[in-house]
Amino acid sequence: HEAARCARVDFAEMVHRDGGRVDVRLRCAAPPLSDLALVRSAAWFPLCRKLLGGGDINLLYSGYMIAKPTKADGEEAHQRWHQDGEHCFEDTAHHLPPHAINVFVPLCDVGAANGGTQFRLGSNVLGRGARAMRADDDAAVHCPAVRAGGAVLFDYRTVHRGAANRTAQDRVVMYFCFARS
Repeated sequence: HEAARCARVDFAEMVHRDGGRVDVRLRCAAPPLSDLALVRSAAWFPLCRKLLGGGDINLLYSGYMIAKPTKADGEEAHQRWHQDGEHCFEDTAHHLPPHAINVFVPLCDVGAANGGTQFRLGSNVLGRGARAMRADDDAAVHCPAVRAGGAVLFDYRTVHRGAANRTAQDRVVMYFCFARS
């Protein structure tokens, strides 16, 4: 992870994603994110470290995900189900603890009206991710309402998506991905 830390660039500064999303990747090697003391001062950082087994953890990447309002024709703009990453080892006989954690920090209050993240519980377990992406939408678990500045932490391997934004305002979420050293 150290070799890829903050150097991963899948796209330039901005890319349009499915479901009316705009993804703005931040260069975490530049200020203010290069100041790891600032990142480590967040209230959720100790929990992130604990979920990753303690010790040092690395910020792999960060950015903003902007969910645009539902289209004028009323078409729902859910994001496709996806995992941000897979298991490190598919041939292991048992499920391993997380090697990376996603942290979503909404910059506006997030609730049912403006969407929010939906999850497939248990999809992070070895062998369940692909099945969870094909599962019925009724199996989705909606993230509870989160106030601006709060945080949602989840295993990098969990199948998730952003729900449709049914308001007239953009929904903006800052995201971080941390990994074990």
